[in-house]
Amino acid sequence: FGGFGKYCVPGKVLFFTSISGGTKTIGFESAIADLKQRGVNSIVYSPEWVDGADSIEMAAREAQRYSGLAYEDTLSLLFWQQSHEGERPVSHADIASTTARSQFASKFPGQEFYITDKGLSVQALCSVVDNLCKAETAKGARPSVFFVDFAQLLWLENDNRQRLWIETAIGLIKDCCSRNGLVGFISSQMKKADAELAKGGVVLDSGMMQWLSEQQANFVFAFAPKLDEKGQRESYVNADGDTIYGLRGRVLKNSMAALDS
Repeated sequence: FGGFGKYCVPGKVLFFTSISGGTKTIGFESAIADLKQRGVNSIVYSPEWVDGADSIEMAAREAQRYSGLAYEDTLSLLFWQQSHEGERPVSHADIASTTARSQFASKFPGQEFYITDKGLSVQALCSVVDNLCKAETAKGARPSVFFVDFAQLLWLENDNRQRLWIETAIGLIKDCCSRNGLVGFISSQMKKADAELAKGGVVLDSGMMQWLSEQQANFVFAFAPKLDEKGQRESYVNADGDTIYGLRGRVLKNSMAALDS
């Protein structure tokens, strides 16, 4: 992204914005996994994905990232076990492969620390991060990155419906990142009307972010599905037989590194 990653320093906050269902969460999970593989420890606040079926889906995506069993195959297995008819059972080889892939991922030098409390205020969230950083640093696993998925789930204690509450919320998170030597990533949805425009190929701009101002971030990256002439998502099949869907992205702000264009 124009050299930003090379020059980014702790205490900075980066926004990733997309339409609803635009793979923000999967994008974050891919980044967390890549950092983990490089020995970087991350703190993750993703309250929509920490319990029940959602957590199973998240775990399945982790295994699938290393060619393990897909979430859809896991569902097929569960349905077959319940009904003993209809869907074919998933083979033992596939299940064994997933176990091996999960064990492979568990050996990465980095760790991810998921905050499993749901519905935390920003003040409570920052307090949890402070305590987590202190505890894990004492164990020799200092976190370096803080992921928040997503901005629209943030809320302030006693905000009295302040008109600029989101600026205060992001300010508290930036202070928390600076205090603990973290780089912050916050995902955000686009405003609904603008999201529909983005689906149709309209060029993305920072004004499409719901509630957020680009002044609060050091880096802003927006992305949306790439569509063909029929309005369908562009895709191709790679050498492993996986279907890859296209995205189009745009850097909307980069305050740390020079861009050629």
